[in-house]
Amino acid sequence: MRILGIVLLSLLGLILLILALVLFVPFRVYAAYREKTATVRIRFLFFRYTILPQKKKKKKKKKPKKKKKEEAPPEEGKKKKKKKLDVGLLVKLLKKHLPPLLKPFRIRSVNMTWFVHARDAAETALLYGAASGMIAGALAIFQKFARRFERARVDLFPDYDGDKGGFSGDVTVSFIVFPLLTAGIRAVRDLFKYKIL
Repeated sequence: MRILGIVLLSLLGLILLILALVLFVPFRVYAAYREKTATVRIRFLFFRYTILPQKKKKKKKKKPKKKKKEEAPPEEGKKKKKKKLDVGLLVKLLKKHLPPLLKPFRIRSVNMTWFVHARDAAETALLYGAASGMIAGALAIFQKFARRFERARVDLFPDYDGDKGGFSGDVTVSFIVFPLLTAGIRAVRDLFKYKIL
């Protein structure tokens, strides 16, 4: 019995140690998009896992699906009323929950090159202006609320001819699970409280 107790306590201690490591040791994520190929890798301690690109699996021949019987359209009286989204409430919740959701993140590096191109010169200029504002706003938010913002290099160019190569870039971030999890639970709780979800 004594040996069994020691084994059980050792297992419990090991489980608690693993849980503490997962909750409080940073995860590092590397995401890149180059030459129309997305790459996503995650690292935890000395473990590495590649999410993208996935290994190609042999395609199995799909059996032809049987056609489903068409259902009669619902009567007008039975149609569900769509809930109106309260934009003011949504903005209030974003202001409340966005800072704690971003605080666990550490932005290690952002590298991006984007040659903006649209159907004609006028649309390219408009898209270039919109993209510049969007990227500047996103970087400003992360610089303000993230735990640490180390390095960013963003090159944005209008491509009026459409022959420069489009978009490429990579980002490396790390985050701690515990504060992210607690902030996420509070945010979801408020979304259910105000019946947004």
